Amino acid sequence: MKAVMFDLGHTLINYHNDWRGPERKAVGNVARLVCQETGSEDQNVVEAYLLDLLEQGRKRKLAEQKIESLARFPAENPNPVMRLSHDGVILYANEASRPILNAWNRSVGEAAPPDWRDLVAAAFALSSADTAIFEYLDRAWSFYISPVRDKDYVNLFGREITDSRRMEEALRISEIRFRRLFEAAKDGILILDADSGSVDDINPFLLKLLG
Repeated sequence: MKAVMFDLGHTLINYHNDWRGPERKAVGNVARLVCQETGSEDQNVVEAYLLDLLEQGRKRKLAEQKIESLARFPAENPNPVMRLSHDGVILYANEASRPILNAWNRSVGEAAPPDWRDLVAAAFALSSADTAIFEYLDRAWSFYISPVRDKDYVNLFGREITDSRRMEEALRISEIRFRRLFEAAKDGILILDADSGSVDDINPFLLKLLG
């Protein structure tokens, strides 16, 4: 009888997602059928057994959904997520990592370029996380390198910093231009701190005038 109840219980688990409310009545009907088929007179015991099976199935399904959701997280991440073994072999790379793999001319299962293998080895040797910048053509990424020693691999979590790098470069160029104009100006220029009133800078022309 137990085997029959087990098979029927799992059949119900496979075909129903929610066994609260009206569904409990359905379980009662199935329990009654089991009793008729097996000659058992204790329907309450059969129903309790079926309900327990259903609850186990519900919990298992929720756990499987959670595991599946966590497993999808790296794949759905819009930023590069990669995993390299301790010796630098690429174990995993999500879709957002494709530009990196293309730049490396590598695929999953192959060894990363030597400089990245060195970074992985250093992270393991120091047992601490590190960061690295990777530039390719007109794009740039910042990677957080996190070693997982007991699993013998490192996770690489990247984010594109192309725009911020462009802004930094534009600022650097702007500062260079300002410095050139400041030093070549034929007018005296004095820069004061707005809060303290102290002199921050004086251009060469003014210094010459002041002797």
